[in-house]
Amino acid sequence: MRKCIVGVCAICLIAAVSVGIAFAMDIGIQVSPNVIVLRSQTHALTIHTTIKMSAVASGTVVLNDAIAPTSTYADDRGYLVAKFDMDDVKGIVSAPTEILTLTGTTTDGETFQGSETVQVKDH
Repeated sequence: MRKCIVGVCAICLIAAVSVGIAFAMDIGIQVSPNVIVLRSQTHALTIHTTIKMSAVASGTVVLNDAIAPTSTYADDRGYLVAKFDMDDVKGIVSAPTEILTLTGTTTDGETFQGSETVQVKDH
């Protein structure tokens, strides 16, 4: 039975690759602030990641397939940090919650993604 399951999984993986289904490497992210208040005067949203900045291809990072960061840099441990204009973020979120997904490409051409659910308040 175990060999049968392994065989089926291998066939599914080969089929997915042959039809061009891409798999993204999952990374951890931490969004700050994790509560977006639509009427606030906050200027930036910051995302800390678990991927090394040196592994990220320049200019490939994007939030929710819509917003390019205003800046990217390495934190003290060398991990990617991306900052986004809060007005741009407010334009793509709505109450009560929103899933924010950071995507990009590594220097090896592999895609990566990380998601976090944030609260959104309109007051």
